[in-house]
Amino acid sequence: MKLLFDLIATQPCGESKYHGGGEYAKIIFKFIVNKGYASQLSCFYDPELELDEEIRILLQTNQIELFSVKSHKEISDLLNSGYYHTFYSALPYHYHDLNIRKPGPKLIYTIHGLRQLEQPTDRYEIKFRQGVREKLKYVVKNMFKDRFVRHKKNQIEKILYTDADLEVVVPSSHTKFSLLNYFPRLNPDLLKVMYSPRNTDIDSIEYDLVQHGLTPGKYFLIISGNRWLKNGFRAVKALDKIYDDFDTDIKTVVLGVKDSKRFYKFIRNPDQFVFLDYISSGELDYFYRSAFCFIYPTLNEGFGYPPLESMRYGVPVIASSITSVPEVCGDGVMYFNPFSIEELKTRILSMMLDAPQREALINRARRVYDAVSRRQDQDLDQLTAILWQAQRTDNLYYANSSNY
Repeated sequence: MKLLFDLIATQPCGESKYHGGGEYAKIIFKFIVNKGYASQLSCFYDPELELDEEIRILLQTNQIELFSVKSHKEISDLLNSGYYHTFYSALPYHYHDLNIRKPGPKLIYTIHGLRQLEQPTDRYEIKFRQGVREKLKYVVKNMFKDRFVRHKKNQIEKILYTDADLEVVVPSSHTKFSLLNYFPRLNPDLLKVMYSPRNTDIDSIEYDLVQHGLTPGKYFLIISGNRWLKNGFRAVKALDKIYDDFDTDIKTVVLGVKDSKRFYKFIRNPDQFVFLDYISSGELDYFYRSAFCFIYPTLNEGFGYPPLESMRYGVPVIASSITSVPEVCGDGVMYFNPFSIEELKTRILSMMLDAPQREALINRARRVYDAVSRRQDQDLDQLTAILWQAQRTDNLYYANSSNY
């Protein structure tokens, strides 16, 4: 019997080609393949979505069984086939309607967070909705926000309150206790806190900053600028106001934006901003390491990879003070209220003008990164052990049965 691995979790999701849950799933998949479990692995993916090239190569090189699925019924059929001891998904949010017969495989899900319950919308979300239909959906969601939240809660409830053998991995204590808050009938022992694994395979690819008038160490960095949840809109407003009042040669780079005019028409200092589309992971790594400061104004987070990527290189971070970010980043970043543009301005000015405070923050960040990365590596080993524990149980059962 094999482990069935959900590769749809690694594919583009909605408005995002790259997303935290997807990167998490890619790391898990690559790790277990490189650990030598390829022969005990089957996977499925959505043929209508792009599949990561490195994953495709690993599938072919290791001759891993791969199924193309276009519906949840096809996934249910796989799970009911009797060939799998465990089903693992790093993004199970849409699997509330799977029809799994008993006895079925053990289900191991990673629930990263409860954004749709904790932060279902924001006043600036409409800026990121394109076309009449998308804007209308935003209006309807806000008019019936309570109903929207109940609907999403009901879907997650169907995933969690199941007769199947279920274990839930969460990337932070915040997510664990948020789940218990919204779903008090959950058994706390089912929720295993394991920090999201770090990606150790990324090689920096030097990016030609000069073509955009940029200098290493002379720009603020903001990522996921096309996603309202990442709150780049408020961060750009804060920086634009600073450029109104202060002379500085530190520019701002906003990544993940194909059409800047669509989101950021209000800018009064356009020469101070560089907007770029999504870039490769190697190029992103170069942007992290070369920034003057990384600004992470997220409105909701289950773990939060990006601040750690900057802390790794001694780049100071100004980050949102809500959900899991303080738990993961400790005293290694400077916090602010992500709904307050004025408070963010204050933090940015202190980073620009207070060199001793900036240096102290960098030193704390390195210490925090080292501690978190050690736990990430330990928890990745632990998650791998959990994924294969059911198989070991199956093998023991069949070994014992053969004696009769």
